[in-house]
Parts: sequence; structure tokens; C-alpha cells
Amino acid sequence: MRIGEVVNSQQKAKDQLRRQSSSTASKPQAPHTSGAVKEDTKQNPKLKFRDLFPPTKTPLTKLPIPKRSLVLHSILLLLISLEHYNAWSRVLMLNLTSSFKLPLKTFEQEEYVLAKGLLESAKELTADEETKKKQEESKEHRKWRVGLATAAGAAVIGVAGGLAAPLVAAG
Repeated sequence: MRIGEVVNSQQKAKDQLRRQSSSTASKPQAPHTSGAVKEDTKQNPKLKFRDLFPPTKTPLTKLPIPKRSLVLHSILLLLISLEHYNAWSRVLMLNLTSSFKLPLKTFEQEEYVLAKGLLESAKELTADEETKKKQEESKEHRKWRVGLATAAGAAVIGVAGGLAAPLVAAG
């Protein structure tokens, strides 16, 4: 069974295949991303966020929008702290966004800002690790230098004492 048969009618699937085979001559261009969440201008007007993720009734919709947004943000942080933020987690967040009657843009912005912050923190941690590594290397070099200086000093004292002993004895 094909996905097109399940999602669309057979006729729609055949039409899509015909259109796809006729448009393979021109290669599609990859979309240009600027790093910010933007509205999709080519979005199907019939397909809405609430249709894809139908809202579940909840008394939390009576809260003001900032509080609902805070709850959504807290759950997002909780999921990320569990270190298992995958597609299932994202679908859960999209369902919560729909159930809280928040715009999709709100969730996308929260996700974007959090990802950007985590990336900056990871860069700082990498820099800290490099600094610590350099400090450890300098500690080891310092230990070697102190050890060599100690051995050299002992040798100098031994040689000087060995040469001075006959002079002291001759007196």
C-alpha cells in the first residue's frame, strides 16, 4: 500500500505522480534559510495547524496567553533536560500548542530561541574545556621543570660539596 493511497484518494496520488514526473526536468532549488522563523507564504490555505493537530479541551485555555506560553516553555525545557527531544516530543509539543490555543509561531519561536541559547552555551563549554586542557598541560610542564631544577640543584650541591671536601680537610 502506498502512502498516497492512504492519505489522498487514488486519483490525487496519480495526479501527483504525473506532475512529479513532468517536473523532474527542472531541479528544485533548496530554500534559503536565514536562521529566523518566517511565515510560509506558499502554505496551502486549506490546511491549518489546528487541522493537523486538533486541540484537546483543557481548562488551561482560560489562563492568559503569557501564562500558557510559560507552561509550554517549561514543558519544552523539561523535555530537553531529559536529553530525549525527538520527533515524538515535538509532536507532543505541537499538540500542546494547539490545545493551549497558542499560535504555531509561538512554539516555533520558543524552540528557535532555546536552540540558539543551547548552541551558544555549547560553544562556551568547548572554549572552557580548551582552557582547562591548556592549564593541565602547563601544570605538567611546570612539574617537569621543578623536577629538573631540583635534580640539577642537587647535582650542583653534590659536585660543589665533593670538590670543597678536600680543601676543608687540608685546612
